[in-house]
Amino acid sequence: MKPLLDTGLRRAWARLVVLFAAIATVLSFGLGSASASPEEIGSTSEDGVSIGWGLPQPLQQRSATTEDPPVTFGSKVLADGEQTLIHINRPDAPHAFRFPVQVPEGGKLEGTGDGTVSLNVDRMPHGGFTVPWAKDANGQSVPTYLQVEGSDLVQIVEFDENTVFPIVADPRFDWGIVSGHAYFKEETRMMAAAGAGGIAALPWIALIPPPFQEVVLANVVNISAWAISAQATGECLALKFGAPGTLWPPVIGEHHTGSDCTERRHEVQSRGGRDSFDCLRDDRRSTHHSPVG
Repeated sequence: MKPLLDTGLRRAWARLVVLFAAIATVLSFGLGSASASPEEIGSTSEDGVSIGWGLPQPLQQRSATTEDPPVTFGSKVLADGEQTLIHINRPDAPHAFRFPVQVPEGGKLEGTGDGTVSLNVDRMPHGGFTVPWAKDANGQSVPTYLQVEGSDLVQIVEFDENTVFPIVADPRFDWGIVSGHAYFKEETRMMAAAGAGGIAALPWIALIPPPFQEVVLANVVNISAWAISAQATGECLALKFGAPGTLWPPVIGEHHTGSDCTERRHEVQSRGGRDSFDCLRDDRRSTHHSPVG
């Protein structure tokens, strides 16, 4: 009888875990924050940058018309961003969840390599989607990750025959994330000419969002060297913030060309002669080179 008792206790414990998770979700959505509409959620930063996304429409419509839907959703606005919870109820649910994201004019989503997805507007990072998580009914982690496909954010949840349902997963956007790329065009030449001592006085520094501005000012020596190196190769400088695998500084320099840098070539004077410098945008895709410095 003991094995039967142990099995019964495990099943009862699993049901309690699911019940408490459901209660916690209801309480978190009912207290301290405004719920979004069923179809779309949006948020605006302190400096006026906005982002929003809709739910996967076929799944949303099926959830609304089915008594026992394979997937349901819940969204809410947070103090520092927004969040959607994906409730995966059955093993016949899909593994991929595609959220159409509305970004500002001049904006794009960009994977950073550390599991987060950055919102880049006018060549500067403005917050991003956090590293996603997924938990099954026993509280066990389920592998999950984010992909960017055009303006869509896709969350993949890799459950299998050993997963205990239901699963809860989330894409969450946080304005406070210090991760992503800042792309520089003609500013590369200015940084190279100003040197480490003059970068802080350049007027466009004030336009960098506050979480990244402090990182730039703390790393002017490296940034000056990276700008000189980029200029010497006729390319632009990109700064990657929150660079994975680095402890300090939390930024690395990259050369880049393409849609964030090119079209018209300007001649600039350098110590070794005249170098060409790409500084205006065209419609080609950006390309990144190995970190410099």
